[in-house]
Amino acid sequence: MIGILDSGVGGLGLVRALTAGLPGVPLLFWGDTARSPYGDKSPETVGRFAGEGLHYLLDQGARVIVIASSTIASCLPGEVRERTPVPVWDPLEPAARRALACSRRGVIGVVASPATVATGSYPARLKARSAGIRVHVRACPLLTSLICAGWLKKPETLRIAKKCLHPLKVRQVDTLILGSAFLPLLQPVIGRKLGRSVVLLDAAAILAETVVEAFKSEVVAGAAAVLPRLMVTDHNPQAVNTARLLLRGEPRLQPLPR
Repeated sequence: MIGILDSGVGGLGLVRALTAGLPGVPLLFWGDTARSPYGDKSPETVGRFAGEGLHYLLDQGARVIVIASSTIASCLPGEVRERTPVPVWDPLEPAARRALACSRRGVIGVVASPATVATGSYPARLKARSAGIRVHVRACPLLTSLICAGWLKKPETLRIAKKCLHPLKVRQVDTLILGSAFLPLLQPVIGRKLGRSVVLLDAAAILAETVVEAFKSEVVAGAAAVLPRLMVTDHNPQAVNTARLLLRGEPRLQPLPR
């Protein structure tokens, strides 16, 4: 079983991709909808909250952990990863590798949560692989809030997207990592604001591709699809509505037993 650790329900897009790419492989999702968003919290708090989800997934028998959230991946203490008895995957390294492969001029942008930006996790991974790269990061928490509210096509959302992305456009980034799981829902808008020449990279989708490639040998030919178990810490209307957007259908969210 693959355990998927998330700060809310943004990682359900990743769940959808894994379900399609790994039919027959059981998936268990843990989303902390009671305390999301994590993006405005301290790394210590994020690490503590995420640790609860990690322990739950391990107790349920997960033999690999996939961290859907860039915020959790950036804030989870290294010693927690080292003590985890199963492999841990996250979006940071795969997205950094893909961005370096796509960048034509070595000018890469990152849009992510304030907590992810504060840790410097994406720039650190990019520069570790290419010291001469230029990296520009932006935190756009308002966009995440508007997406969760379902304001994908509202003029207010378009204006805020333009304001958020303007510094990246001025710096002429040629590749942009979407480091928040919700931002791909605004990918057409982001593409228009930055220009068609900018390559947009969905960090969660790249992680899904990486995990599918690693585990595709375990897929049994003709195996029936197994519905993922979607556990959340609070079953609330906003989580359900956002999940519906990401899963492109009616979600089967289940509240964690108290």
